[in-house]
Amino acid sequence: LARALPAQLADLRLDICSRDVGNEGAEVLAAALPCGLERLALCLRSWRFTARGVKALAQALPKQARTVKLVFSSSPIGPTGARALVTSLPWSLERLNLSLRLCSVGPDGERALQALARRWAGRPQSWVRVREKLSPICTSLEQSLEWDLWDD
Repeated sequence: LARALPAQLADLRLDICSRDVGNEGAEVLAAALPCGLERLALCLRSWRFTARGVKALAQALPKQARTVKLVFSSSPIGPTGARALVTSLPWSLERLNLSLRLCSVGPDGERALQALARRWAGRPQSWVRVREKLSPICTSLEQSLEWDLWDD
């Protein structure tokens, strides 16, 4: 799949959940992401990558992207992975949807993500959702359900 992505692609939406592919799969996908993407939606729930995999994906986010929607739930990215996401988001973003449920971000990751959630709270159709077990950590939402990623 990664090799089949055309370099000139402007809009990419992949829903490849529950594949348990780990860091190597995340790194292969990251290396194949076209650099000209304006819209990117990745639902990679249960891929089970760690901070290493999320760093590769975060660093591969296209710098001119306007819309980024990411579901990395059930991947133990930890606080290092949470910080990598926060620092790698493109500045040109107009819309962000980020779902990190059961990602073991810990208190340090929570702090980084809370700041991100506050930043995006006032933007239309943008949200950041983080949940560890049954208690929400931070939320900035307009109906922040993961399947809303595909509604536009």
